[in-house]
Amino acid sequence: MRVLVTGGAGFVGSHVVDRLLGAGHAVDVIDNLATGRRDRLPAAARLHVCDLRDARLDGLQGIEALSGATIGIDQLFGLAPALAAALGLKIATEEGPLS
Repeated sequence: MRVLVTGGAGFVGSHVVDRLLGAGHAVDVIDNLATGRRDRLPAAARLHVCDLRDARLDGLQGIEALSGATIGIDQLFGLAPALAAALGLKIATEEGPLS
């Protein structure tokens, strides 16, 4: 399964990434590295550094940063709520969808 983790270079996110990789999943990470750190991620995780709140995402660089991370994703772990909201994604829980 291909999984996207927003905020995956943060303390909690990096532990989620480790568990997902250990379970055999392919993992992509979107993080702006404001509080996350690249060195928390294993080499097997694909890191896409971008901040969706940045106006520059209207340009080609922002689109390229996101396209590889979002195409073919089977599951999302939204640990950076601002990123998930900016993507317009709805995050579901067992109790129902969250906006």
